[in-house]
Amino acid sequence: MIARRRFGQCGWSTPCTFSHTDFIFCATFLQNHLKDLDTKKRKEIPWETLRNVIVQIMYGAERSDPGDLRLMRTLSEKYIAQVVLETNHQFAVGYSMPACSDLNAFRSSIEAFPVIERPEVTGLSSTSEFIFGLQHAEDVFSKLANTLVGAGSSPDMVSEVQLLSRVEELLQKFPMPFGASEVREALEKDGGANLPTNVAFKHELDVLGKVLTTARHSLQRMHVMLTGNLTPSEELNEAVQDIQLHRVPALWEKLSWQSPNLGHWMQQMAHRMEQWKRWLERGRPFSFWLAGFTNPVGFLSALKQEFSFKQKGWGLENCVFFTEVTKLEASDLKGPAENGAYVHGLYLDGAAWNRKEGKLVDTPPKIANMMLPVMYICVLQKSAKKHDFQVFSCPVYTRKSRGIQNFVFSADLKTEELVTRWILRGVALMCSQD
Repeated sequence: MIARRRFGQCGWSTPCTFSHTDFIFCATFLQNHLKDLDTKKRKEIPWETLRNVIVQIMYGAERSDPGDLRLMRTLSEKYIAQVVLETNHQFAVGYSMPACSDLNAFRSSIEAFPVIERPEVTGLSSTSEFIFGLQHAEDVFSKLANTLVGAGSSPDMVSEVQLLSRVEELLQKFPMPFGASEVREALEKDGGANLPTNVAFKHELDVLGKVLTTARHSLQRMHVMLTGNLTPSEELNEAVQDIQLHRVPALWEKLSWQSPNLGHWMQQMAHRMEQWKRWLERGRPFSFWLAGFTNPVGFLSALKQEFSFKQKGWGLENCVFFTEVTKLEASDLKGPAENGAYVHGLYLDGAAWNRKEGKLVDTPPKIANMMLPVMYICVLQKSAKKHDFQVFSCPVYTRKSRGIQNFVFSADLKTEELVTRWILRGVALMCSQD
């Protein structure tokens, strides 16, 4: 479990705090339990009990992410089981159970293993190491850039004239928020403002409107300050420095969405404006860009509520999502989905998708992630949700940092491999690559 930490979010969705003390407690518990079994002359080892104590109490007590708990359980079933005691059992290629009973010989065999475990030993693919290496390099260069800024010697620093020009250029790119009357009329045509999905839509418009107003106001103040007509403040100076370094000003990001740089943030803003404008002018889109929602969980909850109300006798607590990956792109759709919605823009991390056969497959070497085709999400009662094939319940997160705070929902993906393979690979869907 500790070995997976070096692979970042692929190893554990939430940064883990496993310590040597945890290991000692578990080893002591196992030792005492096995001694107790020997004293009572019991030959059968209660593997399930051992797994429950180690996973649920010792290691999992402080874990809140359901994906991490599932992963922990899967690891325990692989390593805390009768099969590991079999002669020449292999945990992975090159990692065999020592075929000896002498303690010193057993220790020597273990010490002969590589000091740094290959990702395959922990269930991850070799691509995980490549991806983590890229992320680590990005972090190093980001910290280096921040250090140079602190020393006042960043290569991205520009003159005040250039900075003023950049601020003016940004101001021209910011559109005005949608008008209240325009929004009200569009919602009335689309079932009314109280329709659950329209409530979620209105919330998104309000958030974007506040972001646009705040960003425009701060840019106007920067412009006045740079022309010498406003006394600089700490907040404005920090925002100006962010603009210089192509970073998103902290106030903007706090109200909106996270992005690696200012250019990408502006692009995301334009895409959001485009989706909401199309919805207002032409009605609901055939497919929703899920990453464009600041609260995708709220939108999906509204979707479930709306369609459960249409069915008499359907209690909201008994409704679940049924998902199916199509072979289509958003531009190929000819109409909206029935009893649900189409969503697009999801990235598959840790695995790839075979579009022709419609199933999960191993990711190609050195490919970080892959765009999934349009996904169909419909609302069903729990009793009616059935699959004619094996599925992997794949967690969907708003961004690659994962964690319970970024969890959206779980999508069922077809697989012909064992489900545990994808659990150990840390497979997940992301609304954004950032």
